[in-house]
Amino acid sequence: WNNIYLALQRLVDIKLREGHVTLSSDKDKIILPVEVTESKDTNEQEGQRLLKFISGFKEPPGEQSGDTQNDPQIMRIIGFIEGKLQDAQVPLKILDYGCGKGTLINELKNIDQFMNGKHEYIGVNYKSTKNAEEQAQRCGFYNRKVKPCFFTTKAFEGMKKSIKVDLIFKRNVTHEIPLKEIGRRFYHILRSLKVGGVLYLLDMCVLPKAEFKSVTWEKEDFIQFFNMKDIKVESDTNKSKSGIPLVVAIITKHSEEIPSEKELLKRAVELFKSKKLRIKKALELYEKSKHREETTWYVFLKDQFVNIQRHLDEVE
Repeated sequence: WNNIYLALQRLVDIKLREGHVTLSSDKDKIILPVEVTESKDTNEQEGQRLLKFISGFKEPPGEQSGDTQNDPQIMRIIGFIEGKLQDAQVPLKILDYGCGKGTLINELKNIDQFMNGKHEYIGVNYKSTKNAEEQAQRCGFYNRKVKPCFFTTKAFEGMKKSIKVDLIFKRNVTHEIPLKEIGRRFYHILRSLKVGGVLYLLDMCVLPKAEFKSVTWEKEDFIQFFNMKDIKVESDTNKSKSGIPLVVAIITKHSEEIPSEKELLKRAVELFKSKKLRIKKALELYEKSKHREETTWYVFLKDQFVNIQRHLDEVE
């Protein structure tokens, strides 16, 4: 949150003492209470933090652009991969979780060290890998020394002996996973990582209107969820070209011992409950304001609250 908060702080400091922030645009008007109060209630503090954060956006972020040139998520992934390839003593196995239309494939084709080496690409997608396979064909992956492999999520999770990989990239997928599936999904992801391997998560922590029904993950959420033995988590944020605040979480596995599916689901349920309380406090603070019109962000928060409860109802 640091970079976004520092930029936002310049906007809100003048109004903090007045107890509210007023930002406006032609499309939307945001008036949010951001009064700083001394409180030992963690949810109260988190509610205030959440309101401060979203008040930094004058209007909803645009739809995620299909243009990946200079996209900050893609640039971070490629920079990370290039660094790992430089340091690699043996060929790397790279798993693209949620390979979709083959966005990462299209970028990897420009990295000579990957294309000319014996590094392996593995694509996993929820229902079909057809689009990614076709992209791999166009990008010459089947002409490489090591041919790519593709699995549906069901096939990936159904392996009796999991494949072991060095790097797993998961871009804009986490917010789409139903709560009831989070334990199973992350169990198989962590199981597939080698000791010392890295899970590189990227997602949007505020969504465009079209995705208001999904439940977002913030930096704090990844840190809370992966706070476990022999797992190291680092996280920060930046923005996409279309103004969407992005979160990056780098998870390093330090032993073969990982939590069970049941334990991971329990962690996810606890996380969603804490998110629900945080949003509830944020909504209460908002509703105390003299300006209670249903702005876009108020609708966003209400949708998040309702959707979190829907997910919790499905598992309890």
